[in-house]
Amino acid sequence: LNFNCVLKYNDRINALERVLNAFAKYDPQVGYVQGMNFLAGSLLYHAEEYLAFWLLVIVVENLEMRDVFLPSNDPFF
Repeated sequence: LNFNCVLKYNDRINALERVLNAFAKYDPQVGYVQGMNFLAGSLLYHAEEYLAFWLLVIVVENLEMRDVFLPSNDPFF
């Protein structure tokens, strides 16, 4: 078992958790929604943690993804 690989994996999981928690506090109306981790994880793969957070904010706010993550009032949605 390669412990360096395990440590890197744990660091990445912790970074993902921090980005998602920060976003949930940044926009409490949206909070955390299932599926947001795929977007944040992709951003973390290509950018540092603080940049991944701000890129997530830009994607959600400027690319109109906020409506996708907000709870719907439509019972058939």
